[in-house]
Amino acid sequence: MTRVLLAHPSPETATRLATALGDANPTTSVVVATAVDEAVDQSSDADCVVVAFDPVDQSGVDLLRALRTTAPDVPQVLAPGADAADADSLADRIAASTAVPASDLLDGVPGIGCVVTPDGDPVRANARCREVLGDPPHDVTDLVPAVERDHLLAAVDGAVEEGQVTAQMPAAADERPPHEWTLTRLDQVVSVVGLDVSAREDFAAELRDTEAALAALYDTLSNRDLSFEARLERILELGCERLGVDYGFLTRINGDTQRIVASRGTHPLLQPGEECPLSEAYCRKAIQSDGLLGIHDAIAAGWESDPAYNTFGLGCYLGGKIVADDHLYGTLCFADDDPRGMTFTDSERTFVELLTRWVSYELEERMAREDLERQNDRLAEFASIVSHDIRNPLNVAKGKLQVAQETDDPTHLDEVADALDRMEQLVTGLLDLAKQGSVIESVEEVRLSDVVEDAWANVATDGATLTVDDDGLVEADPGRFLQLLENLIRNSIEHCATPDTLTVHVGVLTNGFYVADTGPGIDPEEREAIFERGHTTGGGSGLGLTIVRAVADAHGWTIDVTNAADGGARFEFSGVERPADPE
Repeated sequence: MTRVLLAHPSPETATRLATALGDANPTTSVVVATAVDEAVDQSSDADCVVVAFDPVDQSGVDLLRALRTTAPDVPQVLAPGADAADADSLADRIAASTAVPASDLLDGVPGIGCVVTPDGDPVRANARCREVLGDPPHDVTDLVPAVERDHLLAAVDGAVEEGQVTAQMPAAADERPPHEWTLTRLDQVVSVVGLDVSAREDFAAELRDTEAALAALYDTLSNRDLSFEARLERILELGCERLGVDYGFLTRINGDTQRIVASRGTHPLLQPGEECPLSEAYCRKAIQSDGLLGIHDAIAAGWESDPAYNTFGLGCYLGGKIVADDHLYGTLCFADDDPRGMTFTDSERTFVELLTRWVSYELEERMAREDLERQNDRLAEFASIVSHDIRNPLNVAKGKLQVAQETDDPTHLDEVADALDRMEQLVTGLLDLAKQGSVIESVEEVRLSDVVEDAWANVATDGATLTVDDDGLVEADPGRFLQLLENLIRNSIEHCATPDTLTVHVGVLTNGFYVADTGPGIDPEEREAIFERGHTTGGGSGLGLTIVRAVADAHGWTIDVTNAADGGARFEFSGVERPADPE
């Protein structure tokens, strides 16, 4: 049995209507209250309250407001002035309102939900609406800023007249998010549903920012009149603008050192040329990641005690590694002193991914172009030597051969043989030099003593002695490393008048190795010139040390020429990867 409280200002009309409602639905039990106080007292025991008072009159307003306090979960059906003729339709409305409790329907709304009278007075409200307006709810216009209250009331009027209206209104003064309001007429009341559209607005703003950034990026990258440096400067600027950060920088990582190549922003440690140990850089984690390393709040993410935070003090960071020709070059990063309020979005990360890929591609193309230029230089050098250096011994051989033929003196043939030997030396050296590429494709761990012994066996040592002072492992291309050592040994022997008294010393250093001898040494004024093509003081091809430098450059090693302790020459190689010997 459904308990219905009929609140009606006319006792006679109320009695007739109550009887008619019972006839229309025998499962309905109707109790009549003809005064506001009487209706309020009995409302908590009812399953539905039919309000026949006019909601515009003061008595109707007082009743509706009182019911919000005494029976907030009891469905209400507004039927001002209803009589027995309205019984059938009213019975249907009572059945509909009690089928599912109104509070349950409102609580199912994924936002603010309430039911108001045509004057805007809340009749019912879900939990979210009561949080905003209070419990019981007082004034629906508190949902929007004061300047929008008339707009909301106009929307209520529009729903009464048109059935449904939608309105966009900003957040209220207490910083509630922006909502889209849908107002729908339901008989004598209006439902008001407000859905949070801040996420949708944020997405739209994100989409606009992404489109603008991509358009600017396309304009920059497609402008081939700009140099790589100019375009790099521009993409650092674009990345900072897109992420809303102050710093953008490109790094070069060589071994355990990070160096800033280019940058945007005023951070003193992020200026071009600045270096720091990789162990103190955020980028050490970025190069270990398959994708980008994103830190929106360094302290919250546990970086406060990290050496990188202590050195740079960056509150947020987004960076990725740069790989060129399958080799790690460095990183492209964006950062700020202050943390971000939210994580980096997918579109922001995608934009930075695009920037890292472009930088990787451009660097790889530049390296390939530079390698081709070096190859062309070597080809030009080869042609120059063939046309000049080999022509000299060739002319000698031809001249001496002609003299031998004319004088029938075979002693001139010895000079022809010497000239041919000289040509063979030049050809062998040139071919070795021509094979030297600018980049080592792969390296492996090799033991210094093993390689130097192989090199010693490949050179005519004329009674000289080899001593390995300190042995260890070196990361190198085995074939190219062997060639470097062969040329150094041959250089020592060629420049010693008495090779049988010569000792060649080889050993490892902390970050490299050395080759020294007990020969005459090298004049300090000659130490730069000895690596130039054709430079010789001992009758060799003048290419041996040129090959040594080419192999060292290809590995990324540095050569320092000094005097050995006993006065001979000493070649020290640094920047060499030295793995620890296995236990």
